[in-house]
Amino acid sequence: MTCKLQFFFSLAALSGLLAALTLTSCKKDKNLDNNTPEEEASATLSISLNFDSLYVDVFQTNKPTIAGKVAASDNLQSVACYVLDAYDELLPIGAPVTEFENPKEYNLQVDLSFNEVMKAFQVVATDVKGNVATKAIPLLVVDLLRWEPEVVLLPLRDTAAVTLAIADTLPIAVRASSSAGIASVKVYLVEQQGSAPLTESLAFEEDLTPRPYEQESRSYTITCTPYTVAVKVAVGNGKGHVKYVEQPVKITDKNLVTPQISIPSVNDTIKASLSLASQATLQVEIFSAAGLSSVRYYDHKANGDSVMLKSLDVQGLKFTDSYVFTVTGSTLGFSVTAISGNGAVARLYKPAKLHNPYNIIVAGDGSGTHTTIKEAFADIPGNSNNPTVVFIKKGVYREWLILESSKRNVILVGEHADSTVITYNAAAPDPYPADGSAPKGASGDAIGTMGSATLHVEAENFYAENLTIQNTAGISAGQAVALRTTKDKQVFVRCNLKGFQDTHYTHGNGRQYYKNCRIEGTVDFIFGNAAAYFDECVLYCLARSAGGEVTAGAGPAGKYGYVFNNCRVEGNAAAGSYSLGRPWQDNCHVVFMNTAMSSVIKARGWDTWSTKAYKYYEYNSSGAGAGSASVARGNNGTDPATFAYLTDEEAADYTLEKVMRLQPNAEQTVDNWHPSQLINRAESILR
Repeated sequence: MTCKLQFFFSLAALSGLLAALTLTSCKKDKNLDNNTPEEEASATLSISLNFDSLYVDVFQTNKPTIAGKVAASDNLQSVACYVLDAYDELLPIGAPVTEFENPKEYNLQVDLSFNEVMKAFQVVATDVKGNVATKAIPLLVVDLLRWEPEVVLLPLRDTAAVTLAIADTLPIAVRASSSAGIASVKVYLVEQQGSAPLTESLAFEEDLTPRPYEQESRSYTITCTPYTVAVKVAVGNGKGHVKYVEQPVKITDKNLVTPQISIPSVNDTIKASLSLASQATLQVEIFSAAGLSSVRYYDHKANGDSVMLKSLDVQGLKFTDSYVFTVTGSTLGFSVTAISGNGAVARLYKPAKLHNPYNIIVAGDGSGTHTTIKEAFADIPGNSNNPTVVFIKKGVYREWLILESSKRNVILVGEHADSTVITYNAAAPDPYPADGSAPKGASGDAIGTMGSATLHVEAENFYAENLTIQNTAGISAGQAVALRTTKDKQVFVRCNLKGFQDTHYTHGNGRQYYKNCRIEGTVDFIFGNAAAYFDECVLYCLARSAGGEVTAGAGPAGKYGYVFNNCRVEGNAAAGSYSLGRPWQDNCHVVFMNTAMSSVIKARGWDTWSTKAYKYYEYNSSGAGAGSASVARGNNGTDPATFAYLTDEEAADYTLEKVMRLQPNAEQTVDNWHPSQLINRAESILR
């Protein structure tokens, strides 16, 4: 609601104006009686109006209507209306009325268009005998009396009290209105040190677009000092008028010398997760009116020892710090000690708790629940609907692994992507070892491509992060898989997949999602028939004299195959030695979107393989190896294949949501699965 101020003047104060405006004369030398406000009259002629004074507003949209009656005992000759301006000039309003339906009476009605310089409205009437009557009313332009803004400050009290410690701020709410609109708000901090004169400093200012009659509400936060005595607000309106309002401020603890310590990022307990380094970030805030001299941090151990972590020499009234605190198994708590300029000491202690979200911990040094990943996999409960979290500490684990299909809902977490390494060197031509160490297969049979995988994940609802999975069989070993995935709903985040030929086998008709992963290899190093979405991944092409292929797709059971979005294709291979892919089986479907392609990609872009039918698409590629709508890719249509550069409308069909929501089957059943379901579940448990 807009608050408006109105100022009214008495009629006595306007008597001079009325006297100047009343023009009365008569051919018979008769004076008009001006004592009755409703009517001025001669013996034969009178005028009455519906106002004796009129308050008007220069900004209102409706014109005020002035109505009245002119009566004459003899016939009327003319009725004329005027306004008197600030220069005492009478200005006519239209032409005088000289024709009347009733010659003895005229009903007057005028829609007045006014402005700021009008002083009065006047009617002059004459009759056929020459008698003259006048009637004048003053016009009071209200806006001229209301330009000064009306301002209200909150908190609405005589004095605002401020506790000058950690929370040394004062919220101020300003409500202001003016008929000319509010153009600016300035806030000043008023201070006084001892007996020195008051000083004002501009805390901040804000320029606004004036909106006549619209109330402006603004909220500000003022930072006070020990010397603050008031906050002063200056509000200016659209006409340049300024209104000052002052809020007294009382600092309740000017003499506070004992440091006040706060760790607002911690409620009761410092919590850290037993993951990367079990770290918690602490926001420390300290204040002393006597100034600060030093701050110290301590780690308190279960054996009673207190280890000083950090000591700082500080100055000023206030100190803030962001401290990363490492919680170990022996940590009981963390404390901050602060010393003020006059030697006062304060200490704040917070207990610490190491959060352990893991069901199984693998550590080669024996510090976990298991020393090998194979042992850990064996102890994962089968057919469980609850997640099992397996944490693998840093180390190199030389193991040949399979996570069987019954071990669903597993969350596999490495301590660090580059230093938690699962490695093996099996290749397709190798026989199964006689000692039975292979995950599957009869003794003496050739391992084959599928059996060569260092890690084979058969289980669904699988989530992995911060791992390196590699096959080190070598560049000339032939097919040697690092990771093989064969089930639906699998997610890999921040994982490195390393190998040469056939590094990653996306086997089976499942949906798989890869986020911020790095995959390297030579020949067909991402291959298979899954519906797989690679998001912000690096595809690294290793140097090889004969070059290689990034993908070798097979016909997916559903609508989609491989989608690479916001990825990078790069490597140490020679320029133009790699293709984006070749079709391993009929009807493969591969799309590269928004992907930066280095010069390792050949101009042709794609390779053929026999006469397989396939769909190879690009959209918004960039870099030296990129294709475009105007650059021909592929083999110019000699195979039953499709090479295309997608339009915006076509590319919109390859969003993560659309690719993942369809079950990978011929019926394309919609179940609206999304990788975020597994990601969010893992985040809620791990963090």
